[in-house]
Amino acid sequence: MAPRAKDVMVNLIPYNPGAADSNLPGGGFAAPSHESVERFQQIVAAFGVTTRVRRTMGQDIASACGQLALSHGKQSDGTSTSTAAQDPPVDFVAWRRRQPQDLKDAVRVECAAIAASAGFPL
Repeated sequence: MAPRAKDVMVNLIPYNPGAADSNLPGGGFAAPSHESVERFQQIVAAFGVTTRVRRTMGQDIASACGQLALSHGKQSDGTSTSTAAQDPPVDFVAWRRRQPQDLKDAVRVECAAIAASAGFPL
């Protein structure tokens, strides 16, 4: 069976920032930087896979996936905890559009070199 890389698109969904990420069971997760998401996307794309970073909705009001459960919780003494809203994160798509073309090109070349060093024929 032939590879179907041309028929596949991978939607990348960055982890949403949360109120108490390090306090979750197995916690310690944090939202990746836009730079990390960009490089991951470019490396996967360099392997010939069409990728897209999904725009997250609701982060500005802390209601993106997984954030509502984190915004109010119970402490061990039974009292309620609440987290103050922080400055809303800049959406990846908006951030990416503001990047200068020469920087985008440099990241693309860097990530293609990483894929090439992995032995993938470009």
